[in-house]
Amino acid sequence: MFRGWYGIFLSIAIALALFAGAVLYAVHHRPEPAGFLGLEIANLTPAASARTPMLERGGALISDVLADSPAAKADIRPGEVVGAIDGVAITSARQASDLVRRGRAGEQIILTLYDITKGEVRPRTVTLIFDSMPPPGKKLSVEPPRTL
Repeated sequence: MFRGWYGIFLSIAIALALFAGAVLYAVHHRPEPAGFLGLEIANLTPAASARTPMLERGGALISDVLADSPAAKADIRPGEVVGAIDGVAITSARQASDLVRRGRAGEQIILTLYDITKGEVRPRTVTLIFDSMPPPGKKLSVEPPRTL
């Protein structure tokens, strides 16, 4: 078919295009979550970060908790900061969502939370068990929300 440098160049270009397409597909088409906690996690705001100086490497802010979810039943409230998940220190909302995404229905997860809305900040450990399904009609994702 093609001989010489032109054929080699064309073969390499096709291989790179296929590889780039596979990588883009994997990045932009994440799997649906297999477990459900009812948490919406966001990156720490500068104010929340300033109120939790004991977290040297960041954390993730709980921006919303869905009613009648495992998180709501465990009395987790918006405004709390996730410092660790299963003993792993959290540095960003992306890392927190990646760890939560691995959970399956019936499995348990341990969150270390800091309530920055109250005067004295103390860690609180909460054990949650993943539910299998969110309430009907609620579109959920494991992506952290966009912040400005």
